[in-house]
Amino acid sequence: MQISGQGLNSLCLIKENYLFVACEDKTLKLIEINGGKILTSMKGHNKEVVTIKKIFHPNYGECLISQG
Repeated sequence: MQISGQGLNSLCLIKENYLFVACEDKTLKLIEINGGKILTSMKGHNKEVVTIKKIFHPNYGECLISQG
């Protein structure tokens, strides 16, 4: 899977409607699956995002977040 030419390292399906993706471009993206729209792109890592940790998000419940 490619998003704007960037490779993906990790994926996490949330409530069957949303997908968190960890990207080689040092970002995490939240994607709405039905429309394929990127809802947010979170920046702040200094390196490629590669590892995953389980968290509880107040709006999306239990999910995985990748870290660089």
